[in-house]
Amino acid sequence: MNNMKNSSAIILSSEITFKRNLKNYPFVFKMTPAQKSELLSGMVKYVKARAHLTPFAFSFLETAFLEEDELHLLNEKGLISKNVINEKEGKGIFLTKDNKVLLVINDKEHITIKVTEYGSDTDNAYKTALNLDDLICDDLPLAFSEKYGYLFSDIYSVGTGVDVKIKMHLPALDSTGEIYGYSESMKNFGIEIKKISEGSIFTLRNRLSFGLSE
Repeated sequence: MNNMKNSSAIILSSEITFKRNLKNYPFVFKMTPAQKSELLSGMVKYVKARAHLTPFAFSFLETAFLEEDELHLLNEKGLISKNVINEKEGKGIFLTKDNKVLLVINDKEHITIKVTEYGSDTDNAYKTALNLDDLICDDLPLAFSEKYGYLFSDIYSVGTGVDVKIKMHLPALDSTGEIYGYSESMKNFGIEIKKISEGSIFTLRNRLSFGLSE
């Protein structure tokens, strides 16, 4: 019981991200504005046609019509990358009211599915993301290699396309500086520990996923 209480106090949230690209389009950074617009329009229709099959009530936001402060707020919440702020045309976001389930079109990749749970509930976050991935992506022509797995513009993402991020509160390790020693040693295992804000808030995430399995 004590371990469970300590874990709840340390781990603030668990996040699972699934990334996917379509094989009939270039990677996002190489797409023309027309291609981005075409892919966004097609994916909006595709997702809305399947919305009744999900347990989620999604709202849709086209980033081209959002104000800069709205985009920065979404970025601060970890819902979109700065890539969307720098170039907001041809991108869109499906999200639930509580912001726990998110589907982004044309961020760093064509499709990004992100699920966040409070505390250390990575299992439930993964199951939710996997179910949404099955529903949305199974019938799409995805960029996939039988040898390496899902394909991305970043070679270190090639493989399952799954990113696990845990947000932690580590004041003791931060104040003593021990966390930075752990951070360096964990790089050898493809794990990144990074301080993201004042108040000793850190994220732990996998940074190496080359190949089919992680």
